Amino acid sequence: DCFETITDSGIVGKEKPHPAIFEAALQSLDVDAQQSLYTGDVYCVDYLGATSVGMQCVLFDVPGAYTEKGLPRVESLDGLETLLLANDR
Repeated sequence: DCFETITDSGIVGKEKPHPAIFEAALQSLDVDAQQSLYTGDVYCVDYLGATSVGMQCVLFDVPGAYTEKGLPRVESLDGLETLLLANDR
């Protein structure tokens, strides 16, 4: 009840950061990559994978590991909500 779709690497046959897993998720939701926002916590898997197919990405960086990298990041779910609400205007 919480998710519209679920994309499983075991079904797709590719794991993150392979573009196929992100493309499968986009296709399952029938959305364009440029209109999508992906949130993950690992730069080399989540950020690079999502951006390689044209998605926007925000790192979920609770420990602050990416603070100095200049990447879009949040440290909490409240921070993500604030970012989403600010971009919705």
